[in-house]
Amino acid sequence: MTKRKQRRHKYLEKLGIYAFPFRVEPCGRADGWKKQQQTYGFDERETWGLAGTMDMLAYERLCMYRDVNCIDMDFHQIEYNGETKSYGEWLDILIDKFEKSMLEAQFTVLEEKEFANDRWLLFDALKGYLWW
Repeated sequence: MTKRKQRRHKYLEKLGIYAFPFRVEPCGRADGWKKQQQTYGFDERETWGLAGTMDMLAYERLCMYRDVNCIDMDFHQIEYNGETKSYGEWLDILIDKFEKSMLEAQFTVLEEKEFANDRWLLFDALKGYLWW
């Protein structure tokens, strides 16, 4: 049996964050997880901390979007919360918000942390521009 190569996560690795599926000590559930991966494309470990999983998904894709798109990121001026900035500036701020949230979450017990929604509110304000 050939061992499946672990998928890389370039942007998360730069932050020192290990991406899903989370590393878990051998516990007899690996076969079930493999079956879930074949059925759903992911396994239950991605639902253990769904807020963090969603942050990782958004962060990686926003970083790649910024790196590979071919649009003028300074063309659109967007007002958000009373401030006007270029689309590129807001995108950088959004990526920074996701990054900060993920890095803080690593060192904070979830019950003690207030997860601010501002990154998702900003995402909502920019989502109409996130294409090329």
